[in-house]
Amino acid sequence: MKQHQKVLLGIILSICLVLALLSGVIFKDKENNNKSDQYWKQTITIENGKVSPESSSIDFRVTEDGNYNIAYSWVPEGTNVDDIVNMDRSESTFITVIKITDKDGVTKFSTSAGAVNLNTINYLEAGDYTATYYYFTDRDTFVEYAKKHFCSEDEAYDLADFFDFENYVKDGTTVMNYNLSVTGEGIANSGSPLIMIGAFIAIFVITIILVMVGKKAKTGSLPEFDERQEIIRGKGFKYGFFTILISLGLALLLDSANMLPMIHSSLLYTLSIFAGLFVFAEYCAWNEAYFALNQNSNYIVIYTSLIGVFNLIIFVMNVIRGNLFENGKLTVSFLNLICALLFLSLFVTCAIKKSINAKEESED
Repeated sequence: MKQHQKVLLGIILSICLVLALLSGVIFKDKENNNKSDQYWKQTITIENGKVSPESSSIDFRVTEDGNYNIAYSWVPEGTNVDDIVNMDRSESTFITVIKITDKDGVTKFSTSAGAVNLNTINYLEAGDYTATYYYFTDRDTFVEYAKKHFCSEDEAYDLADFFDFENYVKDGTTVMNYNLSVTGEGIANSGSPLIMIGAFIAIFVITIILVMVGKKAKTGSLPEFDERQEIIRGKGFKYGFFTILISLGLALLLDSANMLPMIHSSLLYTLSIFAGLFVFAEYCAWNEAYFALNQNSNYIVIYTSLIGVFNLIIFVMNVIRGNLFENGKLTVSFLNLICALLFLSLFVTCAIKKSINAKEESED
């Protein structure tokens, strides 16, 4: 097969892979229609022991019957949801009761807390739902509501004893951060692994294409590096390896201390691996040891830049659709940005190095 035919084949296959990944993104977006994730702030004012407003509500829709993960949280402004276990009950100035009802007013879920970050699994039928939040500072009013709506009389009194109503402030204002996320189990999250599997397959196939396109017709099938390049690549591997060790150690420290609550542990450790890959690629590219002697570096640089641009487009699409965060944490969609930065930085490094070499040659 002639060189230009290989280039054409590579372009066609790459376009097919891009279309396949876009289909996966569309599929993921379609599945996320079965998910509701809402954040908001609510200012609660207490005057003479009476709370205002007494309640508030939000609506959400379920598109099909099934089991749903209902994640709910509320904490005072300035408090992280992960710090609720360390909160003193006296820090709560009122009690919030959540009640989720269907369009007929039938209660599907209800609970109460001063501050909370929990989730539950409930079976919901397709339709419209309302989550109503009630606010209480008075013990007797709370007991009457609890007896009527979600527990027995004895349980209502026991629950009231748990809360510190007597010590609640009689006057004041509190800003609460609320979150309600309703996600179809095994539905809304299924797009992410499909996207990741598709991405890995795409990268593997594109790598094979790049080797086919980049090598000259007279050479063998394997990349050929000279002795100088092998030494530089060895150093690049060493620097990348130690970068991964250091970044993994730092990630372990940050994770154990919960200093980055917005990042999942798996994502944090994956970023450490990317840090090592970045150091290796940049070091080898700057020292002209990233591409083999029998590879056409121009084609490979163009392909890597296209991969970077494609990942950047996916990242922007996820930001626009609101898929970058889930339950207050970064999702795997953030890796698209990291991939884009990795490939685009490689393109910039190669372009700068080529420009420097051309200038030196012209001066000579």
